[in-house]
Amino acid sequence: MLSLQETLDLASSTGCGGGARDMGMDIIACGFTPWGPESCPTLDQVLASSPSTMPTPAAAEDEDPDDEERRRRQKRKASNRLSAQRSRARKQQRLEELRAAAATLRDERRELEARAQALARHDHAVRSHNARLRAEAAALVRRLRDARGSILALQQLARGMPRPGAGAAAAVPMMGPLGLASLMT
Repeated sequence: MLSLQETLDLASSTGCGGGARDMGMDIIACGFTPWGPESCPTLDQVLASSPSTMPTPAAAEDEDPDDEERRRRQKRKASNRLSAQRSRARKQQRLEELRAAAATLRDERRELEARAQALARHDHAVRSHNARLRAEAAALVRRLRDARGSILALQQLARGMPRPGAGAAAAVPMMGPLGLASLMT
């Protein structure tokens, strides 16, 4: 179990608590903040804020193994904090990339929808024009059929009537119905 003084020393050296306040940060800044990955101290800041207890070569032999273990834990915590910070930054960057890609895809979808609507309007106009042309063609076919019928009736009527002033031998032969029909087409 750590004493109160050791706990305070540990808290100040990890960047949370007293040492963090010296760097202008509070304990909340050491937690997860997706909007500001710069809020966590760097490893250099944590190491600089921890009390400098670099043992001299003579004092290294007198060093307590618990102190060395505590120092390793502190370094590991600082390293993990930096790793988490980098991971959050990567995730944030990936999120921004995905948002940009989604915006691009939404823009492309809007453009494609506009093109599809324009093509649908054009298709409707072409179909309407085509229907109008078909109706006009059907009307022209009826008029042609009526005209042919009128020509045949006139030809039959003309065959039955002799020409005045002309003899039977001098009569000019009339064109057949096929001859006139070919002129109309």
